[in-house]
Amino acid sequence: MKNYLLSFLFFCSTLVAQNTANKDTIAYKTNEKYDQFFPKPLRGKIKTMHTVGCRIEYQGDTPVAVYHLFHKNKIDPYTYTYHFDKRGNDIAFYTYDALGNLMDWEIKTFNKADSLTYRKISYVIDSIRHSAERFNFYNDKNLLVDRKDIDRYGSKVSLYFYNEADNIIKEEDYYKNKLFYTALYTYDAKSKLLEKKKKRKILKNIPLLYMNMIP
Repeated sequence: MKNYLLSFLFFCSTLVAQNTANKDTIAYKTNEKYDQFFPKPLRGKIKTMHTVGCRIEYQGDTPVAVYHLFHKNKIDPYTYTYHFDKRGNDIAFYTYDALGNLMDWEIKTFNKADSLTYRKISYVIDSIRHSAERFNFYNDKNLLVDRKDIDRYGSKVSLYFYNEADNIIKEEDYYKNKLFYTALYTYDAKSKLLEKKKKRKILKNIPLLYMNMIP
């Protein structure tokens, strides 16, 4: 989904710069006024924009939503809406079918350091709606220490441990409070990763999806 969002913004952000109805592309570079609109990976890297059917909604001078409008001559029959906070974080994504029915959606929240704290997705497979949630918890240094994933299979908890140099040294994953994955990290004096040891344990009834998520 992230790749789709970045690709979409690359194409539609011409409308932020100026009306280009008579031109296919224009040279463009982001500035401070619009930096908050572009996700961080795009800031200062925009070179060329393409005009497509989209609309940008503002609150004052702040872009808060992008609407990708449906065109009958397009293969893709869906409409996409992206919402952003004032710092440029993508906080919501909605997909509608050609009749305007809400299909898939995603919402996010971020802390003051722009790190993801909560994410919920909802999607439809074979006319059945599913959902999944993620909770991230950070320490005083904004290092991820606890992650909880909840979906139709149950819940998975991941714990992260760091050394004094803020390098991750251990990772533990639990399913129904039972440890099934451990990773140990070793560094040299310059914090260069030397070794990563992984240990897996096959638990009874653990969803294969959780095992496949482990690197």
